[in-house]
Amino acid sequence: MSGRGQDYASMYAYDVLECYTRETPWGCALLVRIHRHDLKPMGWRELWGVLDEHYPDQWALQTFPERDALLDQANKYHLWVLPPGVRPAELDLMVAAP
Repeated sequence: MSGRGQDYASMYAYDVLECYTRETPWGCALLVRIHRHDLKPMGWRELWGVLDEHYPDQWALQTFPERDALLDQANKYHLWVLPPGVRPAELDLMVAAP
């Protein structure tokens, strides 16, 4: 167990693929695809742990499109990683709602 939570890298092998970037209102976001080598599902905490190991202290967004645009491939998770230091106040649950 690391200081930040479970050390998943020592438990499982993962692929973290950097696909491409897109400009967003928060700057240039990087699309990252993450999956376990055994292709088993990952829980939220496990996915967060892998993200944090590769992109510490960075925000990432996971999207859920409408059915026609769904990309559902063998327990592969697609995240948009925001630039370092970007903390979107509009989405930050720690910021009080107006």
